[in-house]
Amino acid sequence: MPRRIAALVAEHAERASSDAALVEGRTGHTITWGALAGLLAGWTGRSDIAGRAVLLRQERPLEFITAYLGLLAAGAVVFPMAPDAPEADVAAAVDGFDIGGPAPVGWAEPGTVVLRTSGTTGTPKGVPLGEARLLHAASLVARHHRFSPGDTVYSPLPLFHINAQVVGVLAALVSGATLAVDDRFHRTGFWDVMDRCGVTVLNAVPAILAILAQEPPPPPAVAARIRFARSASAPLPPATLRRFEERCGIGVLETYGMTEAAGQICANPLDPAARRPGSVGQPVGLEVRLIGDDGAPLAAGAAGLVEILGPTVVDHYLVPGAPPSRAPAAGAGGWFRTDDVGYRDDEGFLYLLGRIDGVINRGGEKVYPRVVEEVLRGHPGVAEAAVVGVPDPVLGEVPVAFVVPRDGTPAHLATQLLQLCERELSRHQRPARIHLADSLPFTPTGKVRRDALRELATS
Repeated sequence: MPRRIAALVAEHAERASSDAALVEGRTGHTITWGALAGLLAGWTGRSDIAGRAVLLRQERPLEFITAYLGLLAAGAVVFPMAPDAPEADVAAAVDGFDIGGPAPVGWAEPGTVVLRTSGTTGTPKGVPLGEARLLHAASLVARHHRFSPGDTVYSPLPLFHINAQVVGVLAALVSGATLAVDDRFHRTGFWDVMDRCGVTVLNAVPAILAILAQEPPPPPAVAARIRFARSASAPLPPATLRRFEERCGIGVLETYGMTEAAGQICANPLDPAARRPGSVGQPVGLEVRLIGDDGAPLAAGAAGLVEILGPTVVDHYLVPGAPPSRAPAAGAGGWFRTDDVGYRDDEGFLYLLGRIDGVINRGGEKVYPRVVEEVLRGHPGVAEAAVVGVPDPVLGEVPVAFVVPRDGTPAHLATQLLQLCERELSRHQRPARIHLADSLPFTPTGKVRRDALRELATS
């Protein structure tokens, strides 16, 4: 039976065969809908691939996308990995999930993408996302953001992660929009690429927006054409949002998602006047609740663990082994625990405070790193800030801050920041130390590597 992805491409090809489906921004290499339909037609008859576990590693973005769509159209079980992934990680994935052989019966259905968890709390597990779940999630994204064939969505994010796959590749596919991509984010000539491609939507992460906020702004015509810059994958500091909007003249729409939800969980409204800086928005297509330590739902304004429920949320993980097996992902009633901490206001807007394993317990008082980080970023001499907890023999843990100064910042910045924290934070929230750093360590998707900072702070 033909896969839905192949059918969608065929529909777009029939409507607008010569229109661009995919564009590589920096080279201008283009694949039309008609050409993409032809490529997928070559995959759909591959009986040797259907139901088999296949590793996908492609450095060039258009080659990755066509192989990704082709493998799904052929009914493969696809394992995308970074092109520069260490060989030890590749070998562990190949052996643990029997990549190259038939997927075990009942383990993952044909036409499934399997993305691995980070493995920070144990052996990396697989998150199985079937074609129907992925397309439903992409449809929610496209509908909320009002993607259309008249849009060109630019996404320089890593294609082996859920954000680029759903918000970029599949949301463009279901809406008929053109997708422009590059191998990675390039700050040099960035706005020239946006101009040449006719970009109307920018899919970004906070780290990219922070860089662009310090670069020369786009020409007015380019800024006017871009409807919004979408931010995801990591919390967006309100200071970064404000600086980007003031510098570039482009509004920012902050969102929240995760792999286990097939991408998006919450998003701010499309109407700029209704967006709330500091919030990741309201639920889109699923339910969100906050629970306390006893597991009971919390009222508006109370901080607790974020749980989600809906058709895009996975109910099981794939566990590597011989043979691979399944493990439950959701809890009672199908609610999935995200391990994010936050609170909701009276209108249902969600505000994230950090990860549960990042909350600092200072002598019995909870310290949420984001609260401290926002105070630090409020200083005009701070470009970036991150707060982690480190062991303390008396209090258990204390917060320690890492700060990246802006160019030309005076040497006594750390003293100024400690004074700022004394004025604006409770005693238990104030950093015990402030380290000035040239940069912060980030993951490929723009998240701060807090494990590396904790190790640095305790070394």
